[in-house]
Amino acid sequence: MVKTDFHTHCLPGMDDGASCPEESLSMLELLKNQGIERVALTSHFFIGKETPEHFAERRKKALEKLEPFFLERNLPMLYPGAEVNIIKGVSEKDLSGLCIGDTNLILLEMPYGQFENWSVREIENIMFGQKLCPVIAHLDRYLAWFSISDFEEILSLGNIIIQINVSAFSSYRSRKFVLNLARAGYPLVIGSDAHNLSSRSPDFSVFNKFFAKKNVRESLEKAFSRSNKILPFEC
Repeated sequence: MVKTDFHTHCLPGMDDGASCPEESLSMLELLKNQGIERVALTSHFFIGKETPEHFAERRKKALEKLEPFFLERNLPMLYPGAEVNIIKGVSEKDLSGLCIGDTNLILLEMPYGQFENWSVREIENIMFGQKLCPVIAHLDRYLAWFSISDFEEILSLGNIIIQINVSAFSSYRSRKFVLNLARAGYPLVIGSDAHNLSSRSPDFSVFNKFFAKKNVRESLEKAFSRSNKILPFEC
């Protein structure tokens, strides 16, 4: 069973995710009830809108709104992070304060639309220039735009982790894509990408149903174990 949700928008008032502390707490309760023990709080970060320092300060204040409820509700462990939008020049900024918790893991969101080679160069600069470990957000979403060679260029970066959304397991094409990644030896982690309690609620049910199949479970468990060698906690 997956114990960590690597991609959420549960922090109140940070982005297009949870709008208030009450919604945040309800989302976290739902995750806890599904067996999730750790939650990465990965609100959207756009370098064109604010500095990493300003984002970190906003994130701190949003977390403080939830702190009074941590113990009484027995919430999952929370790991503040960010979902960093990749644009030209983003690697020139110090992104270390946007990593997940006290790790060197940073969730990076590729640009939507046609694949651009410069986006991979930005990831390389973050990897080698800042010594951070990229977690590529919801790679399954790019099936509509990227070719096989595009994906191969991203995956050739090597020391990266691939984050897959639970929604990927509701489609045959994206399920096949994920299993191919797992069987090819890439480290995977799972995220709900939850934004609210309605249209994008935290729901692992589709994933859990698919994961229950023995041949699928064995492949995915191997992919998760590869991530566990990099992570400071179990995925």
